[in-house]
Amino acid sequence: MTKEVRTPVFLLYAVFAALVIGTRFMIVASYGNITPYWDQWDAIIDRLLRPWIDGTLQWQELIAPHNEHRVFTGRVLSLSLFLLNGRVLNPMLEIAVNALLYAGTLLLLLHILLKMIPEERTRMATVIFATLLFSVPLAVENILMNNSSLYFILLFSFLFLYAISRRGSGGGLWDLLVVVSGLLACLSFASGALTLAAGVGFLGLQWMLGVQRNRNTIIMILVLAVMTGVAVHFTPSIPGHAPYKSRSILDFAFALFKMTGGVVFYIPSLVFMFRQLQRKPKADDPTWFLFALCVWLFGQMSVIAYGRGNGQVLSSRYLDLYAVGILANLAAFLVNMRDPVLKWSIKPLSAWVMVLFIGIGIFLSSIARDLSETGARGVESESRVRTYLATHDESVLNEKNARIPYPDPKRLKSLLDQKAVQSLLPSDLVEADGSRAGKRHTTFARIIFFAGSILVGIASGLCCYLLFIQGDPHLLSARSITSTGNVTD
Repeated sequence: MTKEVRTPVFLLYAVFAALVIGTRFMIVASYGNITPYWDQWDAIIDRLLRPWIDGTLQWQELIAPHNEHRVFTGRVLSLSLFLLNGRVLNPMLEIAVNALLYAGTLLLLLHILLKMIPEERTRMATVIFATLLFSVPLAVENILMNNSSLYFILLFSFLFLYAISRRGSGGGLWDLLVVVSGLLACLSFASGALTLAAGVGFLGLQWMLGVQRNRNTIIMILVLAVMTGVAVHFTPSIPGHAPYKSRSILDFAFALFKMTGGVVFYIPSLVFMFRQLQRKPKADDPTWFLFALCVWLFGQMSVIAYGRGNGQVLSSRYLDLYAVGILANLAAFLVNMRDPVLKWSIKPLSAWVMVLFIGIGIFLSSIARDLSETGARGVESESRVRTYLATHDESVLNEKNARIPYPDPKRLKSLLDQKAVQSLLPSDLVEADGSRAGKRHTTFARIIFFAGSILVGIASGLCCYLLFIQGDPHLLSARSITSTGNVTD
């Protein structure tokens, strides 16, 4: 009898975190830039940091809308990093911290999903799949821009969905977490309203199925419905975004078709949701979280298909969300494999995974192009901003086809002319001598790259340990260890 070697789950999590963070750190160090970009000039520099320096910042500004979003959590993070960094805005520091936030959020999701996967080898395979999926820099825009609000909406949405799926186990703390995480989701991104709406739909379905048909469920449905209505009411409508919207039902359907990989990638979740409604498991069954996650994903994608249906649904900024959808569908596939009615086998799963990674492989060329283009744009933007601050020559910003970090050169000039704004920019950007500052790899970038390399090395070593020692001792030796500790051939 061969002794079974169990894999400590923290090692799986360590591999995931080290590789995801490590690859992002290396990308940030190689292609990131110290120059603030687009929304940072208005939302962060002009409306948050400059008033803080002047002593005129009002607390209402923290929850004021930026476009259609209320990015309270992102503003708090930016202000905190600004103060911790000696009152200097360093976009590279922020996107490095975003890598930590991203990995932590995904670890939370992975931990919850693994609760419904009892088989150890399947759990290991799931973590390996997730590690490969999220190590690929699909969303270049999110990696290299300060888009922490996107990660906050994911974090608080996952907490919300987990709490609402655990209400059936009893305890008022779950209800409190539902309300607090739902509120913070709304204060992170406009789509937080859809998180609340997903909660209403989820509890409504459970009530109709008789899974949670009680007074507390009705109260929570009403509370979330009111919160959803308030969130939608206070979400601004931006007239300039109208051209991006779907113009017809056909546009909307085609956008959804593209987002779901021709529906192929979402077949597992659709089948799982149908079977979940048929099976009606108890309220404390862990598969209810997956069901709530699927409801949330379809809601998010539907709004993107409507709001950006005119050719922008595959924009880089949305790809992190789609990657979450892929992981959810893998989990749904694994749940379906244990369903005695479906009797799904490993063969269709293997084919599904193969098609998925072939698609990602085809997409890699555009990822490389986006990274190169973003890096080159950052270098030119940095050079032009530094040159203007040294010479105050407007032609540097107004030159035709010039790549500057803000769409309006006049607005950018007005900001750069302010002493308060200059005082909060990195010294490498405002110093007149660009010989040192113009180097692509600053000291901070080198540190980040080194840290990323170390993390990737740690992840590689742990992978070898798990595969060769924990996974199957026979790979190291033709002999096995018996249950009594004796070595046999």
